[in-house]
Amino acid sequence: MVAGPEEVISEVRLWRSRHGGTLWTMLPYAVSALRGLRDEMLRMAEYHQRALEMAELLAAKGIRTFPESPHCNALRIFVQAPGNVVTERVITVMEGEHLAVTSPWRHSHDVPGWSWTELVVGPATMDWSAGRAADLLARVVLG
Repeated sequence: MVAGPEEVISEVRLWRSRHGGTLWTMLPYAVSALRGLRDEMLRMAEYHQRALEMAELLAAKGIRTFPESPHCNALRIFVQAPGNVVTERVITVMEGEHLAVTSPWRHSHDVPGWSWTELVVGPATMDWSAGRAADLLARVVLG
């Protein structure tokens, strides 16, 4: 609950909307979060271990990761190519091979000529061996 002058309340209403609405509209997110806690929480150590493996394998193929040794099941991967070029490579594989390899790539503002995306290890990632997944990622994002 928020109490205060009308101009403060108006601003709070705007930000509540920006953050997804009211508790009523948050129900699907809460249900999804509960399902995740029930079904995925027990696998987080396994996902983290796979992220560590993937980071090591990708680094050996010339794909930088941050952090070098992931602290959880997610990490950023970086390649020396413009984001739109790497995204086009990903789209080509999606259309031709029906595989969603990564999310769209973004230009790295810190390092010109490089781009990045976030890699999150989850159930779909576990369907492949770490080596097979790293080989596919390298083939796609490095061209």
